[in-house]
Amino acid sequence: MKPFLLSVIFVIGIITSGVAQFSLGAHVTPAFPLGDFGNTAKTGFGFDVEGRFQMSEQLMGSASIGYESFGFMAAGFSNSNLSYNITPITFSLLYILSEEAIQPYLGMGIGINRVAYEAFNLNVSDSHFGISPTFGLQFEANEQVHLDANVKYQLIFANNNGNPVSNLANNIVYVPFNLGVFYSFGQ
Repeated sequence: MKPFLLSVIFVIGIITSGVAQFSLGAHVTPAFPLGDFGNTAKTGFGFDVEGRFQMSEQLMGSASIGYESFGFMAAGFSNSNLSYNITPITFSLLYILSEEAIQPYLGMGIGINRVAYEAFNLNVSDSHFGISPTFGLQFEANEQVHLDANVKYQLIFANNNGNPVSNLANNIVYVPFNLGVFYSFGQ
């Protein structure tokens, strides 16, 4: 995992060195599980760190890493040590719909999601491909500070297709609501 993270940082550094504007920010994230995942996971909470770079007037590229933790609920289990932890590493394209002070945007992200299940001093983790369509609003507080709010539909393709080694039987679906602040570097 460490070499992959260093590679991501290196690629972001190379890409942003030739870009006029780069923004770095963070979000806090309440996350709501849906479908089969919603039957076993409680509402989660997390955060992410995201770098955005302007590719054109209406197109931004984005790279983010996050962490969301969900409590586990099942009949007969009231132990607070049971949980799901998800670490998404996502690369996205964001399309800005307006150039006003409040800018709505649409986005599509793809990435790798590390999903860990912790129970009874046992930790099982797998990595799965996922997608995340996004709708958001960014508001320019001043030339360098932007406030950001977005909602994603996080779909992680975790179906084990009969593989007994995988800890998940179905895909994971949840909706994170992200609230954050970005600081812009460059012109």
